[in-house]
Amino acid sequence: EEHAGMLDWSIQGYLDTNLAVPLCEIVIFSFGRTISQTFEALPAGHYTRDQVQNYIDLHQQGGLFTAGWRPDDLYTLIALQGHVSTKNNSTTDTRGNGSVDLIEFFQKVHAECAKEFPDSKARMALVSGSTHVQFDGTYKMEPNQNGVRIIAFNKANDLHQRPDSRFVHELKGVYFPGTILSIKFPLSTAKLSTSEGDGK
Repeated sequence: EEHAGMLDWSIQGYLDTNLAVPLCEIVIFSFGRTISQTFEALPAGHYTRDQVQNYIDLHQQGGLFTAGWRPDDLYTLIALQGHVSTKNNSTTDTRGNGSVDLIEFFQKVHAECAKEFPDSKARMALVSGSTHVQFDGTYKMEPNQNGVRIIAFNKANDLHQRPDSRFVHELKGVYFPGTILSIKFPLSTAKLSTSEGDGK
């Protein structure tokens, strides 16, 4: 609500038990400003605007912005990093860890699913405006040399480099007026049976 500027949001969940391996799906979506729009609306001189502008300038100067990779996509990617929030006004502010905690939660879910299902289909996706970010365990959030948790979606885990286009890219011809986060992961039928037997 704070970021989107609207009160219109929802969370939905569904468990498909008709599949051989039951699949749980959860989606959270909100209407309003996209992630990139919240950054673009920051005034010149704002702490977070300057923090993010450094990456925008480096990608611009390096000629990294081409078809499928725009400033909007980079704004969205930077918003997922530790200690980055449009609500921060100085280095002492501590906002900007909610998305990091969610990504790390997904990584734990993915790791648990992979133990039982080697070809784990645990996935998480983010769509904001025309930007699509996909998580499937290939790239992980890890602390950098300063202890800040980073996921850059490239082998070097470096935000100064362009991310893997299979995981962060523009959805051409598609636009969602807000943000959607979806997660899906398989569940063990044995665990489901045990839970049902316990009356839980």
